[in-house]
Amino acid sequence: EEDDLNVTEDEPNILKVKVAADALTKGQGQGGGEIEYKFKFEKIIPINAPQENVFATVGERVCDRFLDGFNCTIFAYGQTGSGKTHTIEGSSKSFKERGLLPRCISYIYERLEAMQLEQLCIEVSYIEIYNDAAYDLLNAVSGTNARLPKVSVTDHGTSVRVHNLSVHSAPTEDTALGFVFMGKTNRTVASTTMNIASSRSHSIFTLTISFKRPGSDTLMRAKLNLVDLAGSERVTKSHAVGRQLHEAKHINLSLHYLESVIVALQEKKAKKHVPYRNSLLTKLLRDSLGGNCLTAMIATISATQSNRAETISTCRFAQRVSLVDNLAKRNEVLDDKTIIKRLRRRVAELQAELNVAQEVIRDAQSEQNANTSDSDSVNFNSDNQSPMDRKRCAQLMKQYVNGKLRDPLASIPKAHALRTCFEVLRSVILEQRETLDTLQQDVQDGMKSKEQLRELKHKFGVAKARMRNLESTVVKPSRYGRIQQRQSHNSQSSSTNLSKNKKQPSFSQ
Repeated sequence: EEDDLNVTEDEPNILKVKVAADALTKGQGQGGGEIEYKFKFEKIIPINAPQENVFATVGERVCDRFLDGFNCTIFAYGQTGSGKTHTIEGSSKSFKERGLLPRCISYIYERLEAMQLEQLCIEVSYIEIYNDAAYDLLNAVSGTNARLPKVSVTDHGTSVRVHNLSVHSAPTEDTALGFVFMGKTNRTVASTTMNIASSRSHSIFTLTISFKRPGSDTLMRAKLNLVDLAGSERVTKSHAVGRQLHEAKHINLSLHYLESVIVALQEKKAKKHVPYRNSLLTKLLRDSLGGNCLTAMIATISATQSNRAETISTCRFAQRVSLVDNLAKRNEVLDDKTIIKRLRRRVAELQAELNVAQEVIRDAQSEQNANTSDSDSVNFNSDNQSPMDRKRCAQLMKQYVNGKLRDPLASIPKAHALRTCFEVLRSVILEQRETLDTLQQDVQDGMKSKEQLRELKHKFGVAKARMRNLESTVVKPSRYGRIQQRQSHNSQSSSTNLSKNKKQPSFSQ
């Protein structure tokens, strides 16, 4: 809210920083005037925002991806006294002042209970990096760093292995929060002129889960890292001496190596060397910085005007981190028990197929023996095939075509006999094809003959009708002819009657 450090309503995600020119160069070569810097972030959270807003902005999104099978990391970076530990761990005096770490744990366990997963396993570990040496914060013996077990880190290809680090099972939320409180108690804290409770070490809390979804054969594995980095400090301001000066040197050097790793990853050059091995911090954060991980950074800055140079340095580092591309992927592996079940099922299927094949061979051999019992055995070992051999091949092929022989190969032990059988089979197929073509031609000819017969019948019917008409016209007399014949017949009959009855007078006379 200062004039030289503000965020406008028009550009809520851009931080504007104004600083005097000689403040960055210690009065050498710049002269008077001011320089304005603009830094763009995904979200800018004001200084008076509650902790739940920070979790809703950063923690909830990261936890959702973590429960989906992705490796995730949240780390806070900034100068000493800017609020990194308060953001990650929070305050134990008030429940509302809980930080990202306890809120993420509560959210994760609540989601896991609602998901009803199978083979759920949750493990936690807590490590501290103090003066470039790693210690286990969850050791059963509490006390100073000298009493905590030292952890060793070795390279393993493109990753690292951590030795002598205890991993504890956390089946419930209370158990996990208890481990968080134990690690917080064992962590190294000192009072400085910049911060009354300054963290003098880096801390990495790791939560690992593995589970199976209902009805799935794949096993999900994911890892969540919450990193609280120690704050960088200028000795001219903190006036550190003795032990605190030694601690400040290691803190600033490890943060310098962290920045060099980020710069190397940002350049994106082919075969660019990334100096992960320069410090123990960059070794442990190798996957989080440029590997299989989704990483979110929280940059904490001070509102004090005397810390503008540190604010600009923190914002520049955040801009470089935003340009790094990680290759995150979902961690899915087949469960060992599932693999064993699949292999056993496959072995049983192959055994069943083998039993069926053996049964078929036995049936074929029995059929062969039955077919050859009534006929002479044929010697297929000779190179020259006799007519008797070809006859035997023809019998085998006909039996195979007619369905009487299931496996003809069992009866043919030699390649030349098999060649002869194939020739016979080819001739049988060609013969059947010619027969089929002949029958098809006969059918076509029969159809043509049927049509011709139908036409002849029609012509014969027409000719027959014409013949009937002609006969009726020529043979039968007409009506006039029938009348003349009737009159002549009547005259003949009357003359006959007159000759018979001359003495008797008739009606006609």
